[in-house]
Amino acid sequence: MFPTLFHIGFLKITTLSIFSVFSLVAFFVSIIYLAKKSRLRLQFLASSYKGMILWGLIVGRLFEVIANLNFYWYEISFSSLYKSIAIWQNTELSLFGFGIGFILFFLRQIYYKQENLRKWADIFIISTFISLSIYCFGTFFAGINYGKVTESFLGITFNNPIVKYTLPIYPTQIFAGLYNLFLAGYCFNQYTKTKHKLDGYLFLQGVFLYSIFRFIESFFRGDDIFMIWILRYPTILSFIGAYLGFKALTRYEKKFIK
Repeated sequence: MFPTLFHIGFLKITTLSIFSVFSLVAFFVSIIYLAKKSRLRLQFLASSYKGMILWGLIVGRLFEVIANLNFYWYEISFSSLYKSIAIWQNTELSLFGFGIGFILFFLRQIYYKQENLRKWADIFIISTFISLSIYCFGTFFAGINYGKVTESFLGITFNNPIVKYTLPIYPTQIFAGLYNLFLAGYCFNQYTKTKHKLDGYLFLQGVFLYSIFRFIESFFRGDDIFMIWILRYPTILSFIGAYLGFKALTRYEKKFIK
């Protein structure tokens, strides 16, 4: 694998950072395209995208540091503080944290600009899945978010110091990239069928389906992460997301779909 493309002085360009940039570009290109089709205001995106990215980076980095405190804060010092902040040297982010920061700023702008939340949410979820698919393939080359040891034909051996296993492991990054690509295609197909008819329903479907896939994926993951009792915290969050998504879908269908 090729986690680092080149390293010059204090600047390190990683494969993951390149894929992350491509994923953000894909997100905004696709959401602009869909916003035009839905006749939403592009000025809203133009005035909000910098804040969404900035808060995504801040919260994503914060979650990454919290989940790996032993690595970033093995001692209380300015060196540890610098390591936590220096995203230009270590580009790893919590995808969940990035999403929270990104979405919170997005919702803030929706409220202040008085935009149609449900319409934006429907196209937001499609663009998110496209972006996630690209990002997940990037994590494969970076050697993060890897799976457990397996004897099946699916196993891949990583020659990467980040990966703690020398035996074949599940390529969970590829699984995630593929199911996000599938969800993007499914949601876009639903969007073309229900556009302007069931605003917000597509978003709820996307959240529910993603939570199910993410929950299943977590049982194949083998990387070290923050645990709550015997469960990985993404497993718990995915279960909560699936439960809340199911409840929200049920309420929506009772209210709007006969």
